Amino acid sequence: MRNKPKLYLILLVGLVFLLASSVIGCSQSETQTETWTTYHSPTYGYTIDYPQNWDLDTSEAPNRVFIDSPLWCTDCPICSISILARESSLSIDEWKNVVLLTYSSSFPDFEVISSHSLDGKYEWVIEFTFTLADTEGIGKSYIGETSHYQFVVRFIADAGDYSKCEEIAETFIP
Repeated sequence: MRNKPKLYLILLVGLVFLLASSVIGCSQSETQTETWTTYHSPTYGYTIDYPQNWDLDTSEAPNRVFIDSPLWCTDCPICSISILARESSLSIDEWKNVVLLTYSSSFPDFEVISSHSLDGKYEWVIEFTFTLADTEGIGKSYIGETSHYQFVVRFIADAGDYSKCEEIAETFIP
């Protein structure tokens, strides 16, 4: 009988230890930050940050860059970001129309949700939906220009959460 209080004390101390370690473990995982890296265009001089475990492809052309979420990552959003830069020869309105025409011919069931001007590093934004291989997606293109070139920062994603794509697009510095 005398061992019961001792046993309860040991169980209580063990329970407190387990609770404390689980709280510490949760707070550590919540405060861990993912590692990001920066891509710098040697031709146009812009930079964009992206998660280090995402894929960067600069092989298509010197004016085109792709950043894709890793296919092996089941917790990552499906997202593809592309940056297209070109010499400035069109007005922003003409450049926007070229972008819209390209998208409407590239994406089945392309539909513009919104299209409007912005103040800041981007001068125009186009938000759209599309269907590709029986998958509904959403896209957003930020259009702008510097004194040397025009650019489009576009992302396409599954129709669910695309906040990571937005976060990456916000790091673009012309």
